[in-house]
Amino acid sequence: ELKAGTFIQPSIHPWLYQVYVQYPTNVIQTDATAPSFPQAFSKFLFLCMQSLRQPTYKVHRTMCGPPLSEHPSTDVNHAVENEQVCATSVLVSQLLRLLEALRLEDILVNNGYSLLSGLILQFSLLGMQEAHFLLQINSIYRLVCSVLSINPSSHSIPEERMQNCIECIARLVSRSISAEKQNVDRVGLAVEDLRAFLNKVYLEYAIFVLADVTSQTLQQICGYCGSTECHRVVEFLVDKLCEFTNYVVPQAQVAHTSLSYRPFFKVTSDILLGPAKDKIFEHSSSIQRLLSKAWSLTARHSANDAEFVYAVLKLVHKIGTVNEHGHSIVMQARDSWKNVGSRYASMKRAANTSHGVALSTATTPHGGNHTNNTNNMPFDKNSASSITSFIMN
Repeated sequence: ELKAGTFIQPSIHPWLYQVYVQYPTNVIQTDATAPSFPQAFSKFLFLCMQSLRQPTYKVHRTMCGPPLSEHPSTDVNHAVENEQVCATSVLVSQLLRLLEALRLEDILVNNGYSLLSGLILQFSLLGMQEAHFLLQINSIYRLVCSVLSINPSSHSIPEERMQNCIECIARLVSRSISAEKQNVDRVGLAVEDLRAFLNKVYLEYAIFVLADVTSQTLQQICGYCGSTECHRVVEFLVDKLCEFTNYVVPQAQVAHTSLSYRPFFKVTSDILLGPAKDKIFEHSSSIQRLLSKAWSLTARHSANDAEFVYAVLKLVHKIGTVNEHGHSIVMQARDSWKNVGSRYASMKRAANTSHGVALSTATTPHGGNHTNNTNNMPFDKNSASSITSFIMN
C-alpha cells in the first residue's frame, strides 16, 4: 500500500491520522508500564525504516511542501515518477505532512506531535543519506514553520512534547553544515533553512527548550557563516539577557532578574569562548553592555541580581584569560569591572543599614583615566592573574 501511486498524493494517510490524532487518550491499559498503542506503532515504523534503508532516497515533487525559490529541492531533477519512490521515502514524507497538519488542540490533548517528530529525528540519525533526503524535502524550513504556527510558549504546551522537533531541526542544520564543509556531494544548508533557524521567535524558544543542542548548532553556524552572522547572534543573545534583568511580576511591581536568563547566558558564553574568541574585538560592544548591566544591578539588589553579576564577571574573567585578544578587550574595559565586587558589597551594607547612608565608590563604569596604560598590557600569566584577582576578589 505504501508503494501505491495514490499514496503519494498530497493527502494524509487515514491510518496515520487515526493513530497519531484520533487515538483516544482515555484508553485504560492493563499494564501501566507498557507503551501506548501510538508509541508501539512508532517503534514498529522505525524498525521498518531501519530494515528498508536505501543508498539513496528519491524525491517525488509532491513531497517538498511549498516551493522555495532558493532551496536545492526545487531542482527539476528531483522530480521522479511514482514507481521510483521507495516506501520509506513515502512514509517519512507522510509523517512530516501529518506533523504540519496538527492543530493546537491536537497537540494539547495527546503526544502525537512528539511521537511524529521523534520518528523523523530517529530517521535523520540513521545516516547521511537519510538526512540528505530530509533536506531535499525542505524539512528544516517546514519544521520551524510548524513550531512558529503553534506558538508553544504562548499556549503552555509541555516542553517535552516539543523537544524532539527542536532537536531534529538542530541536528539537520548541523548535518548540512558538516556535509558542505567536507565537500560531500549532498544538499548543503539552504538560505531559507538558515533564515528559519535564526528566526528570533523560534531561536528564543529553542534555547529555552534545548539550550545545549541549540548552542552546538549556533556555534557551527557562527563558524560556517562568518563574522557578520556571529555578530548578529551575539547581539540578539545580549538583548535577551538585558531583558531578563528587567522582569516584572504583575503582583509585585518590582523589577528583578528572571532565572530564564540562564540558558541564554550559557549559549552566549559558548559562542564568545568558542567560534568568536579569535575575533573577540568584534563583540566588544556586547561585552561592554553586559558589564554596564552588571554595574547597574549592583545598586538594585533585587532577586537573582547577585547571580547575574557574578555570572558576567566570571565570563569576563574567562574571556580575559583565553588569549591575548580577550585579555586586551578586558583590560580596555577595566573601569567597568574592577570595582563591581566592592560596589555591590558596599551598596548591600548601605541597604541593610537603618540609616540608609549610601557609600560612594571610587570609580564609575565609564569614568576616569588611569596613569598606567593598561589597554596595551602584554598578555602573560602575571597579567592574566591580575584580572583574576581584580574580578574574583
